Amino acid sequence: MNAQPNKAEFAMALYATACETHQRKDWRQACHALADALKAELMRSAAIPQPANDPAPPKAPRPAAKRSSKAAEPVTFTMTAESLTKALRLLCRVVPSRYSIAILGQALFEARGDVLAMTVTDLDREMTVHVTAPGVGEWSATCEAKALADLLRKSKGAVSLRGEPTEEKTRKSGGETETYRDSRLIISGAVSATLMGRDPADFPRVKADALKGMTAVDVQPAELARALTYVKPAMSTEETRYYLNGAYLCGVVRDGESRLEICATDGSRLHVIDLEGFADAGRIIPLATVGDMLGMLDASAEGFALNCSAKLLQMTAGPIVLTSKLIDGNYPDYRRVIPADGSCITFDAAQLAETLAKVSAISNERSRTVRLAFDGPAVTLTCRNMQMAESAETIPCDGAVGDLLMAFNADYLRAAVLSLNAERVNVYVTNANSPARLESADKGADDRLAIVMPLRA
Repeated sequence: MNAQPNKAEFAMALYATACETHQRKDWRQACHALADALKAELMRSAAIPQPANDPAPPKAPRPAAKRSSKAAEPVTFTMTAESLTKALRLLCRVVPSRYSIAILGQALFEARGDVLAMTVTDLDREMTVHVTAPGVGEWSATCEAKALADLLRKSKGAVSLRGEPTEEKTRKSGGETETYRDSRLIISGAVSATLMGRDPADFPRVKADALKGMTAVDVQPAELARALTYVKPAMSTEETRYYLNGAYLCGVVRDGESRLEICATDGSRLHVIDLEGFADAGRIIPLATVGDMLGMLDASAEGFALNCSAKLLQMTAGPIVLTSKLIDGNYPDYRRVIPADGSCITFDAAQLAETLAKVSAISNERSRTVRLAFDGPAVTLTCRNMQMAESAETIPCDGAVGDLLMAFNADYLRAAVLSLNAERVNVYVTNANSPARLESADKGADDRLAIVMPLRA
């Protein structure tokens, strides 16, 4: 009777054959044989009984449990979905619609010292909303800002937030390997979800050194909101003249008194407003930042502060802090295009605006050209389209300028009339090629000024 072959020796023989032939089937047989031999050895070792006089190996002592009055659970913070949605609506103004860097679409949540700070950035602007959160703990996390806003938009009730890091990962950075941890934001309550985020340390922040040397701009928040609302329609969106893509804020001295002047122009119209206040130098505030500032002033005007440096602006309104880059450029001398004199024609503001809209409705041109024929105590407004259809209407006015025909962009002229927020408006004109200056004719009106450039009649 033949003895049963040793499985280990058999496997080694097959392995030697495979090494000589280098055939795939020989390697496969050798691997199976080695696996069978290893399995048999493990089963044989498990079947060996332990001697009776051999004491069992001592068990490792169980570590003593730490006594604690609190359960070791992650700290959460609860707020209403409505208040969180309101904050995210303001923050999402800064989040770019398109971005090539993934972290720019994220919102950073930082819990420190009973305060939860939510921050977003597009590398040109950074906005932070602070929320008082007693017992929030110490944690940080990021998540997609717009995804969180969409998740909470239709939710009502209490929402709990908690951030925690993920498992440790490695990555190449500058030729070296470094470790990092991504994060996740866990939401429970009215909405239950877990949003994955990036490493909070990767979130780009404005450096503290860049905020040094800022000077305060002396202006009241209500006055600033009123001024920015007035000049915003005149801001240019043409990228080639980037220095016009915003509002120009500067300090002026008029009649020995320091004043604050804010203006905007797109080359076809100019809006200027004079306020009580002071600024040490001229600053060009970007168009997007102006919109953010108006949103902040609508949300809260408590604890207001406005500071500027040569390159940065920082505005604080209540729990909201906005830091933005300023436009690096030279603003044109807008005072040179403001006519100093001219014949004054006074209109009823509502009637003039309504007539401009009515007459220009026939036009299908981009400029919507309307012609104003001044003739004694009346002005005839005429508009003609490409099909030679024509609409005209005559309205009364106070003042006389003689026989004069001027043409304007109907939308620009109407917007200037409405922006003065007056019952009666003064229009100063000199000739067909000079700009028209519009001011309020009401007593006690603020110092608003609008300039509209004429078109070829």
